[in-house]
Amino acid sequence: MDDVRAVMDAAKSDRAVLFGYSEGGPMCAVFAATYPARAAGLIMHGSYARRVRAPDYPLGVPASEWERFIEVTCRDWGGPVGLEERAPSLINDEAFRQWWARFIRMSAGPAGARRS
Repeated sequence: MDDVRAVMDAAKSDRAVLFGYSEGGPMCAVFAATYPARAAGLIMHGSYARRVRAPDYPLGVPASEWERFIEVTCRDWGGPVGLEERAPSLINDEAFRQWWARFIRMSAGPAGARRS
């Protein structure tokens, strides 16, 4: 959240529409709630309130399934990790697999994925 504010400040942007994709969604929502004057809007795509199931959040995945996903993500970082879940119809499209792998590498590192 501090990074978003710092980038906005550096760009001299007083307000912005925030686009929260996947793990970035909750952070964008917190930013918008914390700095409502700086959030012109909030778009959430493929995001969630939380990932892991809890008594008050039955939509999440079981903790063991999430931990397995994180282990595979960290182990296979640099490749098209998570593609099976997010774009199964494109799993055999080599150009898309390369684009997806680059997108993932540019978005975070394996340590960031583990923290999400």
